[in-house]
Amino acid sequence: MGGETNGWRKDRLEHLKAVINDDIARSRYFGAVIKVTRNGEVGIEQAFGAEAAPGTKPLALDSVFSIFSTTKAMTNVLTFRAIELGQFALTTKISEVIPEFAGGLREHITVFDLLTHSSGLPQIFALKPGMTIDVLSEQIEVICQIVHAICPPQERVRSCSGYVQCCCSRSSLAALRSNRWRRGFGRSPGDGRRT
Repeated sequence: MGGETNGWRKDRLEHLKAVINDDIARSRYFGAVIKVTRNGEVGIEQAFGAEAAPGTKPLALDSVFSIFSTTKAMTNVLTFRAIELGQFALTTKISEVIPEFAGGLREHITVFDLLTHSSGLPQIFALKPGMTIDVLSEQIEVICQIVHAICPPQERVRSCSGYVQCCCSRSSLAALRSNRWRRGFGRSPGDGRRT
């Protein structure tokens, strides 16, 4: 067996690193950033590979990833945990959590509406051309300025293919949920900064 250091088997940690490096060499993915901890002890915290194709910018421990719908499960767990702790309810209006979001049809959008994609907000995949996704306060500022409901929450709108449910912009939903996390728990996931 490999020697243990602070409760970690060094041979297993080295094996994990070797597997990741082998995956990158076989072009299974370009890179990875990992942190393995147990009981507050860090076994590995390391960046491997590059942001895109080999030879591009190397990944760093603070690299930002666009992981799209993967965040939905985490966000839902955090949202329901906040509800369980009494920080807000499914019926809480977003404008009560983020006062800058008040006004117009947005005034009536609730946590439930965001979770069920029935908020009446338009589908928007990028808030502004070239805008990065790593500064939550900028995302919220732009959302509050440019994203407005196109129909009342829970109503249907007419489209070319018939009736479709109004749905929330993915960027808006992620930023609004993250803001609740930041304001409720003291920091935004992934930014490492205290507020």
